[in-house]
Amino acid sequence: MQSGGLISLQDKILSVLSPNWRPLDDFGSRKNAIKQALGEMQVLLLLDDIDDASQLDMLISGREWFHEGSRIIITTRNKEALSTRNYVIEHYEVPELFFDDALRLFSYCALKKEKPTDEFLELSKQIVSLAGNLPLALEVFGSFLVDKRRKSEWEGTLQKLTEIRPDNLQDKLKISYDGLDDETKRIFLDVACLFVKTHMTRKEAIEIWEGCGFKAEIGLRVLVSRSLIKIMKDDDTLWMHDQLRDMGRQIVRHQNAHDPGTRSRLWDRNEIMAVFKNGTGTRNIEGIVLDYPHKPFVMDPSSERLSRRNFIRTPNLTSAIQCLQEMFRAFFDFGAERENEAVLCTEYFKPIINLRLLQINHAKLEGKFKFLPQSLKWLQWKECPLTILPSDFCPRDLAVLDLTYSKIERLWKTNCNKAGENLLIINLRGCSNLASIPDLSASQSLKKLVLERCTRLTQVPESIGSLNALVHLNLEWCTGLVGLPKDVSGLKNLEELILSGCVNLKELPEDIDSMKSLKLLLLDGTPIKRLPKRYSTSRNLKSFI
Repeated sequence: MQSGGLISLQDKILSVLSPNWRPLDDFGSRKNAIKQALGEMQVLLLLDDIDDASQLDMLISGREWFHEGSRIIITTRNKEALSTRNYVIEHYEVPELFFDDALRLFSYCALKKEKPTDEFLELSKQIVSLAGNLPLALEVFGSFLVDKRRKSEWEGTLQKLTEIRPDNLQDKLKISYDGLDDETKRIFLDVACLFVKTHMTRKEAIEIWEGCGFKAEIGLRVLVSRSLIKIMKDDDTLWMHDQLRDMGRQIVRHQNAHDPGTRSRLWDRNEIMAVFKNGTGTRNIEGIVLDYPHKPFVMDPSSERLSRRNFIRTPNLTSAIQCLQEMFRAFFDFGAERENEAVLCTEYFKPIINLRLLQINHAKLEGKFKFLPQSLKWLQWKECPLTILPSDFCPRDLAVLDLTYSKIERLWKTNCNKAGENLLIINLRGCSNLASIPDLSASQSLKKLVLERCTRLTQVPESIGSLNALVHLNLEWCTGLVGLPKDVSGLKNLEELILSGCVNLKELPEDIDSMKSLKLLLLDGTPIKRLPKRYSTSRNLKSFI
């Protein structure tokens, strides 16, 4: 479970226990709020996939938190996560399925019936036995065979299973992966190595893959049908079983066991920083996710300054050597990961010329932005500290730009819009300092523009009214917004226009009737009292508030 997942889980617990709670800024405040709420009522709390004791500490700390009669159910693959906790623990180890139940599950997945037909009965029993009665393996093998109706295909799968060591589940699961086409394999590895830790929704992932030129809908449908990926019903996020995730990551590690810089995807922070600082990045790298903890950029007294003060107070050989070491380290270390800040040098990316996917949340970039790869398709840089993107930031192939909750005041200079030529998605949600949007007339491929909670924004540029490909425009809670483009005749494919909470927006464009495809129009929380006379709500509009 990642830090972002813990924050989300804290919020979910609080929303259930205290429906009227106000959003809090940090782990500690949330934790205290959870403690107070848990002490006021009996609860049944289920925590799934806890693999580290510190995760429990961030959620619950001890028995004294809970009201008498409360119960907690925790699932984990790491018993050590519970061994030192101050709880009364009753351990329960989930047993294997009985053979008959395992056979029934496999049959449902492979043949869509409770019991295998006579033709496939003996083969089904052998496959179930080799799968070790494990539900995950049975589901994956069954989904892999569901469209295979020739006995020879089943016999071929059985032969592959017999060649794998009985206790090697990942190699067994890899049989299903090996049957994918190359593009679907890339999508699977993107999820296993990069996206599964970002809590990404199905829609967001498809937007990114389409930006990469993939047939995303088809590839994801294949992975879901083969039980290699699931889509969570409650929030539409991508989910993958830990064993499948580990299998995908093992496939990438096997590309080069000793040199991470030659692998296709990097997700481990220590490995990423080693590749950066050692200059071992290569053209093989397609994706990097580097999500630093949410911490403000605070300038603490550096170790160099402290060692210099120590030398001045007590000048001796030891303090002199220490001072010189820190001076050299500060001079030569271009990138730094400190307790309260994360700084990356743009030159790190110079040799990584085929990078498609990059996440650098809560980090600083220093250096010339021209070193960011031209191949970049997705850039997620939440809480970007820049007020404007540099003029040398020009990845021509960039399809998705996510600068959520950043300090951006302007995207780029008016005469420097080449970076937006191929953009499909721009997400500036929560950029409260954003004062203006540049001319987007060059971004004729733009499909989605999210400006939610950009409270300083007063006007939307006229160029947006000519974006023929735009499907989704979100201006929710842009409290400073007073006007939309006068001419919106180019927005013929716009399906969703969200203006909720725009308290200073008093009217809609007169030619809003030209939005022929509009299906969702949200005006709640605005002073708009009437629609333009020419506008008819009886056509394609499905939701109007």
